[in-house]
Amino acid sequence: MDFFIAAAALIFSTGFWFWLVRRKDRFAPEPFWFLCKIMLLGGLMSTIPSGVLNSLVIDPDATAVFTSFWQNCFVGLNEEFWKLFATAYLIRNHRHFDEPVDGIIYAATVALGFAALENIEDISRYGLDVLVFRHFSAIPAHIAFAMLWGYGLTLAKFKYPKKNWVYVVFPFYLAAALFHALYNFSVSVLLSGLDVLIAAILVVFLYRYGSKKTAELLLHSPLRPVGHCSFCTADNSESSKFCSHCGKGLVVTEVLEALQQDACQYCNALNAINNKFCVQCGEQSDFK
Repeated sequence: MDFFIAAAALIFSTGFWFWLVRRKDRFAPEPFWFLCKIMLLGGLMSTIPSGVLNSLVIDPDATAVFTSFWQNCFVGLNEEFWKLFATAYLIRNHRHFDEPVDGIIYAATVALGFAALENIEDISRYGLDVLVFRHFSAIPAHIAFAMLWGYGLTLAKFKYPKKNWVYVVFPFYLAAALFHALYNFSVSVLLSGLDVLIAAILVVFLYRYGSKKTAELLLHSPLRPVGHCSFCTADNSESSKFCSHCGKGLVVTEVLEALQQDACQYCNALNAINNKFCVQCGEQSDFK
């Protein structure tokens, strides 16, 4: 009976966050079963190598603050690397990665797979009670960390397609790893009560930041209806520049507009990335 209760709790927790992640992709949701496949494969591809490396490097009996700090930094760098590696390997050049928001969606999905497999391990060690804490803290934390470098994947594909994607994504990966280390350090070293408070503030801040970036990228979806607000989902008139319900801008900003533009190699005029000829000088160029 305990097995079935634990399995049901795991499925509910994973399904809940899977639903939250997928509903962020409003205009062209990724195929359900493909996302499930990415979650499972990405989770396995990231948890296994990161778990092996963690077991080789981390001393679970270490109590010194400095030792705990550098060990948590290693865990952050290690786990975020393998999640990023799995996501990039599975979807970076995939045909389903066709909207700017997809970088965040797929990154969050792989992170959810990682967290779900970690849940299985933690429940087997500490019992079902640990799932309550992980459901409200560790799972959204993993998703929020991944949203950072998921945004970097979007920039690499849509804004800087001619640059080496590793250089574009690396700063976002490093930020995610450092936030991951800070989260782990707070829950493992700080005094009881303070650890939960700092972890909660960190998770809420990063998750809201990732959600804001997701809404901004939805503004640039080619399938977004004119006047539709990706922040509050309200529909406005086609001539509206700001949402009448939440006040957010409805016109794509210059920075976001650059996600799907590239400079002509002859006259430097901005063109859509799928153009075959420059709109300014008429020369054929490689806009991709």
